[in-house]
Amino acid sequence: MYINNADYNCCGISGEPDDFSIYSIDASVIEKHSLSVGCRVMLSMIDSDPESLVCEAVLEKYGDRWRANPVPGTWRTVLTADLPKA
Repeated sequence: MYINNADYNCCGISGEPDDFSIYSIDASVIEKHSLSVGCRVMLSMIDSDPESLVCEAVLEKYGDRWRANPVPGTWRTVLTADLPKA
């Protein structure tokens, strides 16, 4: 499952040491597909560039919000045109 338009700039805002989680993700996709804590998803941050940075991440709850914890070693660059549309 791809979650497009994650904002990688919203990383580590919990203040916890070694927090690399991404906090700005599209919760409507999580709800639409009935995803739950522990689900692995692909995150992408799409902008106007021809390439996008993607990673695999594990969904977690943080209070009443969702966050995605990137899986180390899964970051890669792909062509934006090849990403699934939301």
